[in-house]
Amino acid sequence: VGVEHILTGYDHIMFLLGLLLMITGIGNLLKVITAFTIAHSITLAIAVLGIYALPSILTETMIALSISFVAFENIYIQKLQSHPEQKQTGFISNIIGNPKKRWRLTFFFGLIHGFGFSAALRELGMPVGTRGISLFSFNLGVEAGQLLLVACVFPILWYLRNRSSYHLIVKTISILIGVAGLGLAIQRIFFS
Repeated sequence: VGVEHILTGYDHIMFLLGLLLMITGIGNLLKVITAFTIAHSITLAIAVLGIYALPSILTETMIALSISFVAFENIYIQKLQSHPEQKQTGFISNIIGNPKKRWRLTFFFGLIHGFGFSAALRELGMPVGTRGISLFSFNLGVEAGQLLLVACVFPILWYLRNRSSYHLIVKTISILIGVAGLGLAIQRIFFS
C-alpha cells in the first residue's frame, strides 16, 4: 500500500521531482533521501500511534505549499548560481537557496509529509494489535516507492544536467510544479 500511495500520489511525485531537479551529486542525493525518510518516519509513527496528528486540511495544504516552495526555490537557486554576487549570508542562507544543504529543508518538509502519509494509513483501518507491523510495512512501501522513482528519474536528470538547455528544463518544470502546487493548495483550502 505504501508503494501504491507514492506511485499514484501525484503530489508526492511532484515534490520528489522538484527536489531531484537541483541535486548535485550522489552524496547530496543520499542526504536528501535520508533526511526525508527520517523526518516522515517520525511524524508517521507519531500520528499512527495516536500521539499527535495535524488536521488533514492543514497537512494537505502544507504538503501542496511544500511542493511549490521547492519548485520556486529551484528557480531561486538558479538565479543565485547565475549571479553569485547576490548570494545571501546568515541563518536563512543555510536553509534556503543552497542545493548542497537542501537536506535541511527536506527534513522539515518530510515532517509534514509524514502526517500526510499517516492519514492514508489510518484511512485503511488497522486491526487492533497490528499498528506496529502496519506502520513498518507501510513505511517500507513508501521507501520502496520513493527509491523506485529516484532510480527512474535521477539518471535521466543526471544525463540532462550536462546539456546546455538544462537551465531552461529546470526552470520550465519548476514553474509547472510550483503552479500546480499552488493550485493544489487552493483546491485543498477552498474545495475540500
